[in-house]
Amino acid sequence: MIKKVTEDISKILNSTGYSVNYYGACIDDLDTIVYTIIPQRADTVKEEYRLEITAISNDFVKAMNILDDVKKAILTSGDKPLTDNILSVVQTGGGNIYNYETETHHFKGYFILNVKNKEVNF
Repeated sequence: MIKKVTEDISKILNSTGYSVNYYGACIDDLDTIVYTIIPQRADTVKEEYRLEITAISNDFVKAMNILDDVKKAILTSGDKPLTDNILSVVQTGGGNIYNYETETHHFKGYFILNVKNKEVNF
C-alpha cells in the first residue's frame, strides 16, 4: 500500500508546480519540496502514515508560501477523501530552520495520512 500512497502524494505535490524530491535525493533546485512517508500503524481497516514535508527556498516568505501551497493541496475537509486510497490528511506539527551553510530557509510540515487498507472495501 505504501507504493500507492507514495504515488498519490507525489502526483499531488507535483501539481503544485514546484520541484519535488523524495528525502535523501540530490537536491539541486531551490524553491523545492522534499518529502518522506513513514508507516506508523495499521489494522485490518486502515493504515496510518506520517508525511514529512520540507519546503526549501533562499527566500523566507517563498519557503513559507511553498508550505502553504502544499497544505492547500493535501489537507482534507470533512468526510471528503484526498484520493481513492487516502481517506484523510491532518497536520500535526511543523516549524522552520535556517541552514547557514546553504543559506536556505526550511519550512517543515508534519501530517498524518489515514489510508484505507486495500483488503477492505467500504
